[in-house]
Amino acid sequence: MAKRLWELFYTFAKVGVMTFGGGYAMLPILQREVVENKGWATEEELADWFAIGQCTPGVIAVNTATFAGRKVLGNVGGVVATLGVVFPSLIIISLLAGVITTFAEVAAETSSKPRPNQTVSSSVSPGARVWRCTM
Repeated sequence: MAKRLWELFYTFAKVGVMTFGGGYAMLPILQREVVENKGWATEEELADWFAIGQCTPGVIAVNTATFAGRKVLGNVGGVVATLGVVFPSLIIISLLAGVITTFAEVAAETSSKPRPNQTVSSSVSPGARVWRCTM
């Protein structure tokens, strides 16, 4: 069973990492993996899952992964498939957050040093706002 759970997780992690553009962009890849490659569902079942996933709260690809995992290995399979499809995004977002935080700290350190154009831009902006409001 552990091997089957890993296969489920890995299949949906591939779907999660290979697609950009949101849940709808994942649907053709889900169809290829779930129906054609693995045989876990029929075309009709997948179409039903897409329809139900669109009506329920959440991302359609996550809902579809949950339905597929649940069919293959029950409730545990549903959880594993859902974690698989979400895991790559979680890792990528965490890495990007670390990079952005690092650059924000660098920017905060450099912004504490006085710059000649800083006072000009601060004094021009309120005047421009007042001028725009009076027109």
